Amino acid sequence: MHYSHTEGRDLWVPTSSGLRVSLVDPQRESIVIEDIAYHLAMQTRFNGAAPISVAQHSVMVARCCESHLGQLVGLLHDGHEAYTGDVTRPVKDYLRRMHKHGPSHLDLLEAKIQRAVYEALLPAAYAKLVGAVLAEVKRADERVLATERRDFISCGDAWDRPLPEPLTAKIELWSATKARCEFLAVYDELLEAAAELPPAA
Repeated sequence: MHYSHTEGRDLWVPTSSGLRVSLVDPQRESIVIEDIAYHLAMQTRFNGAAPISVAQHSVMVARCCESHLGQLVGLLHDGHEAYTGDVTRPVKDYLRRMHKHGPSHLDLLEAKIQRAVYEALLPAAYAKLVGAVLAEVKRADERVLATERRDFISCGDAWDRPLPEPLTAKIELWSATKARCEFLAVYDELLEAAAELPPAA
């Protein structure tokens, strides 16, 4: 189903800073890093089955990436969840099956908002190159997922697919406040370095 801008005026989500983000046509000016850091710090992974926040997960993914662009994209890769919530993988798979294994309406919504996140929060030259590091970010995301499974999910042996080796160190949980602050600090650090590096670095 497609909505016109007029029909979709009521389809928006509020943010902690008081902004509105349209689900029909998310605008760059409505997406700010402070909202994403706050919202992701308040959400836990696996629908609450694991006590780690999405913000801490995102910082870990960024730190597992090798390239500078990969680190930036890794930090922001779940940015859409600040507005859609962290919908679990089994729910997403169920919705895809209802669409005969094609992309679901949720997939399309998440992709649209994620594009807006990258456009709003990455330097313009970097935003154009996101596709070049998605495989790198995916590998890092899977490794962090494997670590979360080991440390927090008791039914991990029954996982539906193989995962890479987890990180060596056990995850030390952060409070929501620390997760938000670390997320913002890493973003500022990477953004500052981006001004001194070529986009592909």
